[in-house]
Amino acid sequence: MTLEKTTAKRGRPSAKQRVLDIALELFAEKGASGLTYDELSKATGLSKGGLIYHFPSKERLIDDVRRQLSARYREAWQEVYDQLPESSNRALKSYALASLENRSNSDHISARMMVSGLWDVTSGRQYYRERFDSIEQGVGFERAALVHLATEGLWFMELIGFSPFSPEERARIVGMIKRIIDGGDLEWPPDEPAGKT
Repeated sequence: MTLEKTTAKRGRPSAKQRVLDIALELFAEKGASGLTYDELSKATGLSKGGLIYHFPSKERLIDDVRRQLSARYREAWQEVYDQLPESSNRALKSYALASLENRSNSDHISARMMVSGLWDVTSGRQYYRERFDSIEQGVGFERAALVHLATEGLWFMELIGFSPFSPEERARIVGMIKRIIDGGDLEWPPDEPAGKT
């Protein structure tokens, strides 16, 4: 199994991609008030007309910003996937590692996005469904669902600053998630230090 390549080829980014990357950083800095033609024009050096050419409406701009954020996560997931050896749990492991290690370097943007109300419920569900269907293959529903819930739960608590876990406890949790991915059970091996995998 291979992950679908959903991001543009590497190299020189298109003008639209560059604007979207800048829009994400503006959003991280200023929230929804950063997603205006005026703010983007100042930050990118493009005229409002040039921006409207790529984003004919504010709704289109917001949709494309959400898609760009999702693409960053998929790209990080793909990079981890490409580094792992072939195995039945490769997709699940690459997803978990990319998420738990913030390989996209975009969690600060996700935090803003979640509290802004800009996530569309329908597209959000579709995104999570497609992602889960990809990571479930080869490992089965139960294992994939448990890893997905543990990873997303830890990610979300850390995103909003509510995680009750110390760095040592987090390392133990991540170690347990990795063992579950590899087919292990929930018990710590008695001779293995917490957090070591």
